[in-house]
Amino acid sequence: MQRLKERKLTSAYSSSSVIKLFLVITFLSACMPATPQPQPTLQLWQAQFTPSLRWIGPALNLCTRQHPGIALSIDERPAQALNPAQADFTLRWGAPETLKGYTIEIATEELVVIIHPDNPLDSLDLSEIRAIFTGKTQSWSAFIKGNSGRIQVWTEADGSDVQQVFQSILPQQPLTNPFAHLAPDPMAMRQSVGSDLTAIGYLPRRWLDSTVRAIQIKGISAAILRQPILVMWESGPQGAQKDWLLCLQESIK
Repeated sequence: MQRLKERKLTSAYSSSSVIKLFLVITFLSACMPATPQPQPTLQLWQAQFTPSLRWIGPALNLCTRQHPGIALSIDERPAQALNPAQADFTLRWGAPETLKGYTIEIATEELVVIIHPDNPLDSLDLSEIRAIFTGKTQSWSAFIKGNSGRIQVWTEADGSDVQQVFQSILPQQPLTNPFAHLAPDPMAMRQSVGSDLTAIGYLPRRWLDSTVRAIQIKGISAAILRQPILVMWESGPQGAQKDWLLCLQESIK
């Protein structure tokens, strides 16, 4: 009997030792630093676009967040300074005079002629728009009875994509006006026309807000006023870039 008890005690002692040894190993394992996991390589994409497409920024960020491992660097440039060789994506409104490399259309945008909201004018035809923006017609009295105010014309700089689209609807002659004011970008155009009852200008439709009002352009089809939003590369999109572009196209259509 005595031996049996000793054996039982020995057996119990051995089990306790195993438990203690397991606890020691567990404790030491917890104290050891975790093996670092390799981080995925971050891809940095470069995107450049014109001021007319500044509104596209939230869509660019949204589609980038949906693609883990991608970071996007955004560069806003005038149309004449765009260089597809320096970016993964180059976006502009309207086709340039010459297209090089790979180009796709992801959406369209409409040109609108804008005035102050309190201006009662409803519409102009192409010949009247041409007369205003070339300086041949300088007074609102030609269109609004009892209004002899001087028309304050606002244009964008030659070479901007907005100016090129506007010029394309009136191709017969350059729209040069020595009395015109120059707006550096669509935001400045909207602010200038929206703060002056005698002003007139033009914008991409997506820039409209309550501070300005678009008038009807008679004698021209809506299809001509709608111009493509283009993405350009030296070569076509690769891999994840295709999915990113599909997201962008869906977000801005």
